Amino acid sequence: MEDSFLTIATAAGPFEIKEKGSRFLSFVTPVVSEGEALSFVSALRKRYHDATHVCWAYRLGDGEERASRYSDDGEPSGSAGLPLYQELARRELFNVACAVVRYFGGVKLGTGGLCRAYGAAARLALDETPPRTETVTVTVAVTAPFDLLGAVLHVVKKYPGASVSAPAYREEGVVVEARIPRSKAGAFKAELVERSGGRVTSA
Repeated sequence: MEDSFLTIATAAGPFEIKEKGSRFLSFVTPVVSEGEALSFVSALRKRYHDATHVCWAYRLGDGEERASRYSDDGEPSGSAGLPLYQELARRELFNVACAVVRYFGGVKLGTGGLCRAYGAAARLALDETPPRTETVTVTVAVTAPFDLLGAVLHVVKKYPGASVSAPAYREEGVVVEARIPRSKAGAFKAELVERSGGRVTSA
């Protein structure tokens, strides 16, 4: 499993396209849970309370999809929420929600026309929102004798993307929490044992 995935750094929108009189306003935002995604949609419903539809999709995960949902909000099935989700998946974005607010313009677009319009609205928002690479780490609790703290910190620095908490001094030694890229956690623990002759423990 890779140690990074693509997401977005900030919320953005509205971005507007028009199709046969209908207005489509698109929005994107970073989220880390279904609750955050649904709160994002709820806020848009309140802000655009006079809109015809508020369609949305989200995709959660850390390089592998953990959860996803989408809603057509009264549009024909598969014509609105699904194109938004497909755009998130095509770009391999995780922890992102996308919503499109539609004001009906009096001309029906048909299922195909709706798919194209909602997809175009999502693409516009995502094209205008720079992606961000996020490193996936795991926490390793490290306990070391006082004289080996420097060696532990030296090992942490060897792993790009790693970080370490402020040391806590206890009777059994110094305790730190190291955040290590998830695919490197095993190698990190093994190196600590090797460099310390088994005097440094980790969990």
